[in-house]
Amino acid sequence: KGMNKEQVGQILRLGLAFNRFVGGLYTRFSPDFVIPNLTRDRTEAFVNAIAKMSPVRALRVLNPAAGIGTLTRNVLPENLSNRIPRTARDIENDAMYKEFVEAGGQTGGLGLSTIKDVEKNIEKLAERLDQPTKSKVRYFNGFIRGVNEIVENSTRFQTYKQGRMNGMTPQQAALAARDSSFDPQLQGSRGDTLRALYLFSNPAIQGSKNFLRSMKNPKVALGVMSALTSTTYLIDQYNKSIDPNY
Repeated sequence: KGMNKEQVGQILRLGLAFNRFVGGLYTRFSPDFVIPNLTRDRTEAFVNAIAKMSPVRALRVLNPAAGIGTLTRNVLPENLSNRIPRTARDIENDAMYKEFVEAGGQTGGLGLSTIKDVEKNIEKLAERLDQPTKSKVRYFNGFIRGVNEIVENSTRFQTYKQGRMNGMTPQQAALAARDSSFDPQLQGSRGDTLRALYLFSNPAIQGSKNFLRSMKNPKVALGVMSALTSTTYLIDQYNKSIDPNY
């Protein structure tokens, strides 16, 4: 896997580095990215899940809060989260999360390509600082990484969980989780070239591919079109109630 990946030239490497930096500013270090991205991921995962599981299970993927608590316990450093499960459901969810990771359902997210770059820069900075400041930098580094991992993987974990409850094997549920949204570990042999030329090219390509693949299923197409039509009608009626000449 990845053996046929093309190596980009010097100019494209500069473009790739620049796009990684800009991508990090737009995503990981942007305060207004987290919530909209979570909503977008859940909506996309719901559409893709309809083709793989029952509508009821797929609908539960939409809940933006689902999975957040489990990932918080298992991802953030101990001094930032309470790792002790409080209820039987917490214990069950923690076991499911461990299975989710072992089955390969976990990936990075939209800003994954910038995580290691940011960590390297922070580590280099930390090496030049005294011990107290170094601890603070590492603390901040772990916090940023943990928060973004929670947001990016909570949707995949929820998809995995609902898939398992729908009767899927761990491998089937892991594949559904990875296909629920953009998978940064899939980029093709010329992925670096595309990412150097076009910011967020991989998410754009994968998002369109997954949506079109899901829409081939008549059940998915009917549900999506019905939802869009209903939403458009309701918005139109609301606008008319405010302005009859709308």
